[in-house]
Amino acid sequence: MSTKIIILIYLLLLIKCQKYYGEVNGHTIENHQNGYAGDVNYPFSDFYLCSDRKYRVHFLGNNDTDWSPEYTACQHVSEDCEKTIDGITISGGLEYRSRINQFDWLGLVSGYNISDFYYGYAGVLGKDIYSIYIFGDEYYRAGVKRDDANCSNEKVLAKNFIINAFGEEEIYNNFPNDLNISYTEIEIYKDQKTNSNFTVLLLNTSEINFKGKMTIKIEQKSVIYKNFGGHISNNLKKELKNLVNFDADKLNQFFNYFCINMTNGDLAINFYWLKKKIEIDVGIKILPQHYSYRGGYRFNIYLDDNNQEQLLKVELVCKAFLKYSGRKIPNSIEELLSDNNFNSFTKLEEIMNHLGVYSIMAEEVILFIILEPILNLEKK
Repeated sequence: MSTKIIILIYLLLLIKCQKYYGEVNGHTIENHQNGYAGDVNYPFSDFYLCSDRKYRVHFLGNNDTDWSPEYTACQHVSEDCEKTIDGITISGGLEYRSRINQFDWLGLVSGYNISDFYYGYAGVLGKDIYSIYIFGDEYYRAGVKRDDANCSNEKVLAKNFIINAFGEEEIYNNFPNDLNISYTEIEIYKDQKTNSNFTVLLLNTSEINFKGKMTIKIEQKSVIYKNFGGHISNNLKKELKNLVNFDADKLNQFFNYFCINMTNGDLAINFYWLKKKIEIDVGIKILPQHYSYRGGYRFNIYLDDNNQEQLLKVELVCKAFLKYSGRKIPNSIEELLSDNNFNSFTKLEEIMNHLGVYSIMAEEVILFIILEPILNLEKK
């Protein structure tokens, strides 16, 4: 069995499944459309309330005192799409009520106290919640664990991207055993040949950069828009293939690693050459037309000037695109690209500014040069 197939099987085993009901703002068991969130068949694995009120949840199997942090304003509570919820507490003093099986709607509660199992929260610890309704006319929603849907949790998607992109060997030799990705930037790979450093961190929605030099929009697991690729002429592609072995299909394969488990969302790639850094921000949606993002993560690439082989390839790409652009090359740019003078990624800043609209194509190729030697790209 090939390494690629093994990785795919491993990923399929990792996938946790989650499906979302529509938003509701009613509060009655008589209205199946808008009166409550949930149904009798699937337990909650996610929940949010669009309000300035606070809420916390308890996951089945945790210690009775081990509740989630406080959430507010449509923030999702799920940890991994696999854990189910058996307790929900909501601030504000308004009544709410949960159902723990097909028939048993529990009594109304109005407290916000995890120590008060009579009135401080909805649910019975040790029994899954299947439905809830909340007074206040604010919108709320439930996500449930199912086998016919993909997870949208940013932590799960970031883990799956790392495993898929870097390959099986690096999973065991370089990554932490638990792949415990957090909201603190962590190193996931340090390449000894290129001296490049790769990190990842989870992002709250407010931290995601949706504007990028290169952007991709994904809906229902398909790329419906991207602002790069397809603009490079066939003749230039042939020249780049000869110069640096550029293969657009391999670069697309890398971006597919972001998409393989993300059903809906956006990618934004930005190049900060003066900092010798590339950022790829991933914003995740639960549904294509949903008005907000549930969260995301950032994949960072830190470059090193000591890799002379890589810098030489980048220099050749810059010269090819300067020629392709047909623009007059100023003396300052010629000086940057003269023999033995192109010795830092920081010099790309001035070159890309001069290339203007052609810079996005050049940076697409440069990104390929940086990624191709180290990621788990199919060799052809």
